[in-house]
Amino acid sequence: MCGIVGILSNNRNHIENIQELLDTLLHRGPDGNETYKEYSPSIALGHSRLSIIDLTSNGTQPKASSTGRFIITFNGEIYNHQNLRKRIENDLDVMPSWQGSSDTETLLMCFEHFGISKTIELVTGMFAIAVWDKQLKEVTLIRDRFGEKPLYYSKFGDGQDSVFVFASEIRAIKKHKLYKGGFSNEALSCYFKYNYIPAPYSIYENIFKLNSGSLMKIKFSGGKWNFDNLSDVEWSKPFNSDANLADKISTLGEKKTIDMLDNILSEVVDEYSISDVPIGSFLSGGIDSTLVSSIMQKVSIKPIQTFTIGSKDSLYDESKFASKVAKHLGTIHHELILDHQDAIDVIPDLCNIYDEPFADSSQIPIVLLSRFAKPNVSVSMSGDGGDEIFGGYNRYVWGPSIYKTINRIPGLVKKPLGASLEYLSKDEFQSFIKASSSLLPKKMRVSLPSDKLRKISKIIHSNNSAEMYQSLTQVSEVGFALNDNINVDNFSNDWSNINSVSTNMMYTDRKTYLPDDILVKTDRATMSVGLENRSPFLDYKLFTFADSLDENYKIRGKQGKWILRKLLNRYAPNSLIDRPKSGFSIPIGSWLRGPLKEWAFDLISKDNINKYGILNYEMVNSIWEAHLTGKEMHNELWGILMLQNWLINQDK
Repeated sequence: MCGIVGILSNNRNHIENIQELLDTLLHRGPDGNETYKEYSPSIALGHSRLSIIDLTSNGTQPKASSTGRFIITFNGEIYNHQNLRKRIENDLDVMPSWQGSSDTETLLMCFEHFGISKTIELVTGMFAIAVWDKQLKEVTLIRDRFGEKPLYYSKFGDGQDSVFVFASEIRAIKKHKLYKGGFSNEALSCYFKYNYIPAPYSIYENIFKLNSGSLMKIKFSGGKWNFDNLSDVEWSKPFNSDANLADKISTLGEKKTIDMLDNILSEVVDEYSISDVPIGSFLSGGIDSTLVSSIMQKVSIKPIQTFTIGSKDSLYDESKFASKVAKHLGTIHHELILDHQDAIDVIPDLCNIYDEPFADSSQIPIVLLSRFAKPNVSVSMSGDGGDEIFGGYNRYVWGPSIYKTINRIPGLVKKPLGASLEYLSKDEFQSFIKASSSLLPKKMRVSLPSDKLRKISKIIHSNNSAEMYQSLTQVSEVGFALNDNINVDNFSNDWSNINSVSTNMMYTDRKTYLPDDILVKTDRATMSVGLENRSPFLDYKLFTFADSLDENYKIRGKQGKWILRKLLNRYAPNSLIDRPKSGFSIPIGSWLRGPLKEWAFDLISKDNINKYGILNYEMVNSIWEAHLTGKEMHNELWGILMLQNWLINQDK
C-alpha cells in the first residue's frame, strides 16, 4: 500500500522535480520515500511506501527485476503472490534467487517469466501498477479489476516540452512545475448527477482517471516519447460468469452451493489476513461486514480486533448491533460514538482527503473510523463490494417490479404523473400509493417505500430499464445548479448480452458507482492515515463464483443477498442481522437544519457562490430554503456544500 508517481518527458529537465511530486503522497506511504531516474529516455518514477508485507528494504520501490529489464512502482497488494512464486519455481529448472518475501519482487519475476499481459490475468489483488520495460521501451499503466486503487494521468506542455505525469492522487500531478489546467465542465455536470466524478473524468479538464480493469501503454520510439492518441484498453470486465462453474453449481442444490461459498470465502479471507503488521475489521453490524468479521475470527488463532462507529442519534446508531455481533464472535471490540461536533471538526479536512469534490456524506464516518482504528492496526478489512456482487441494494430488489408497473402506464400519463408526485409530501405519497394500488389489478400492484419519493417521481416516465436505472442512481437533474449547464452522458447502456434488469444494474454499478464512489470513499479515508483496507468480496475467485450463480441465489422474494444471509446464519443468529440496511450513516439532513446550519449557510452565501461563478445562487438558495422547510434535499445540498468547501480550500 503506497503512493506512486511518474514523469515522462522528452526534456530531461522536466523530470527533475519528481521528489516534489512524491512528497505530496507521504500520507499514503509514511514508511519509505524513493525515486528512480534515467535520462535516455527521460523517465522518473517515485514510490511512497506503507510497509505491510516484508518490512525490510527488500520491499523498497521503485524496484528492478533480476535481469534489470523491468522497473516497477506499484500501489496495492497481490494476495496470491506466494502461489505465483511456487508456480514459477515449478516451471524453472533452477530455483530463483529470491531477495525477500515481498509481492513486488513476485510481480517482477512474473513479468520476466510470463510477460506483463499474462501476469495481470494471473494475479489476485488490488493494484495500480506502473512498469517500465527497458527492452521494449514502453511504460505500462495498469489498474485492478474493480478500481480499488486509484491512478490518475495527464499530458501537458507542447513539443519538446510536453510532459506525461501519472500518480495515485491529483495533488501530485498538479505539483509539476509545468502543469496548468482549469476546471472541467463535463466533470461538474457528472458530479451533480451522482455526487461524485466518474472515470475517466476528474475535476480538472486535463487530468483523467485510468478506468478500472484497464491498462495504457506509452511508447518511446523514434527518439522520443509518443504522447499522442493515448487511450486505455480494458483487460478485465466487470461481469465474469463461468459456464462450466455455472453448470456445476446448478447440480449441487442449495446446501452444497452455500457450502461452496463458505469454502471460497473462508479461503479468500484467510489469504487476505496475511500481514506482517496488526490487522482488524470494520464492523457496521450489517450482513457483509459481519460475515467478513465472522470468518476472520474463524481463521484466526486469537481474537481479532473490530471497529465500529455509531451516532448519538438513535435512528442512525448501528453500534449497538455491531457490539452484539462482536460479543457473539468474541472479538476485541472498539466503539466510537460521534455527534455533530465530530462532523464539524472533520469537514475542513475532507477537501484535502478527497482531492476533488466528493459528496457521499458517509465519507465523514469512514474518515473518523479510519482515524480511530489506525493506532491499533495498519490493515483493515471491510465488506465493500458485497452489495454489487451479491445483489444487496434495494434497486436490485424493487427495480424489476417498479419497471413492470410503470411500463404499463400510458406514455401520455407518465410525464404529468411524475411531475405531480414531485410535490407530494411523504405522507401524501404513501396515501396516494395505497389508494391507487387498490384500484389496480393484483398483478399490477407494487409496494413502493415512501422514503423513495424523489426517485419514484423521476423514474415514473422512464422509457426503458436503462433510463430507469439512471433515474434511480442520479442525485439530481443534470447541472441543476450550474451557471454553464453541460449535459454529459457518461452512462453507456452496455446491457445487450444480459437479460435481467437486476443483473444489468449490478453490472453497471461495478463499472461506475463501486469504483468511483464506494472504493474512492474508502481508499482516500484509510490512506489519509496510512491504513490499508482490504475487500474480500472483490476477490476474483469469489467474484467469478457469484457471477456464475443463478440470480435466484442473490435476490429471492423481497430480499437481496439471499445466499450471504443463509451463510451468515451459520456464524451468527438471525436476530443479530435481520434488519434494514444502514452501514456507517449519519443524520446529515437534520444536522443541516440544526448544528451544521450556520456552517452551510456561510458556504452558500451569495458572496461565496458568486465568487467562483460556477453555481447559480438563485437555484442554490431555492434548494436551501426547500430543505429548511422539510423537503428532503440533503443529497443535492451536500453536493453543493462539498463543491463550495473544496473551491474555498483551493484559495488557501
